[in-house]
Amino acid sequence: MRGLKTFFSVLFYSLQAAVTTIVLDNGYGRGDLSAFLLWTIPFCLLMIPIGKALRTISGSWRFQSRLTVFLFVPFFSGLLWGFLVLKFLGFWFGLFSFPVTLCWMAAGLVALASWEMVNHFHPRVLGRTAILLGSLLICGAIPPTISKAFIYLSGEQTLDVSLFRWFPGPEPFSGVEERDLVNLSDSDIIAIRKAGITGRVLGDGGGKRGNGPEARLLFFVRTMPDREISLPLPDRCFMIYYEVAPNQFERWPKNAKVRKEQIRIIPARLDKDVGPDLRRANEINFVTADSRFNLPFDYPKDRGR
Repeated sequence: MRGLKTFFSVLFYSLQAAVTTIVLDNGYGRGDLSAFLLWTIPFCLLMIPIGKALRTISGSWRFQSRLTVFLFVPFFSGLLWGFLVLKFLGFWFGLFSFPVTLCWMAAGLVALASWEMVNHFHPRVLGRTAILLGSLLICGAIPPTISKAFIYLSGEQTLDVSLFRWFPGPEPFSGVEERDLVNLSDSDIIAIRKAGITGRVLGDGGGKRGNGPEARLLFFVRTMPDREISLPLPDRCFMIYYEVAPNQFERWPKNAKVRKEQIRIIPARLDKDVGPDLRRANEINFVTADSRFNLPFDYPKDRGR
């Protein structure tokens, strides 16, 4: 009977941790729940003998010592299970869209410990409800909290890049033509005007890559460069690069915090990292360590007035 309680408790809390993480991430990763369930079932079976062994070993211990064991041994069992699944799946493990190992660790932390508290205190309905709600809150909070803390401490960021053809002129900046590939917010437009961008602007490229706090980067390009140019990336902040002369860019604001990492601006015809069929004469590639964006320069003549 205890074995069934252990199995279903671990299964319930694992799924609860996963669903909470997915909901907090606006539904991202829900398609991986079936695969997560497939690998959670053997973890639940593994926890049955672990729970039985812990009850046998710690049966005569003080409650505080026993509870500590029931908290941390299953917690690290979840970590070990995640490592074993990683070794088995290899590359495919990285395709999980949410931190599955943290979900198993969270479930291990609260599943057996909550039952141990119920068995020790023999609470009435209200007490059992309090233990259940506390366990749900702790289990649901662990994966997103640890995941976000890891991302923050690791220095990761979401790089959001928008690329523009710029035709300077006397008229004030009034908006971007052909905005199907870019999306400017009101604050972006205000910043563009403060940076001194005037004339016509065509939006034709960009994208978003990475995890963590956002770094927003806008590029305003006037001419096709004739060599590779390297510029520092923003460090979790907003920044604009605009061309002031051929092969020369200035940034706004000038005191924007930047990283050592660079973004490379390469004429596609000179980009040795792509195949010959992608070395197009009328494109510029914008390349970072883990992403690549391109800006076409093959407009009809009347668009470049």
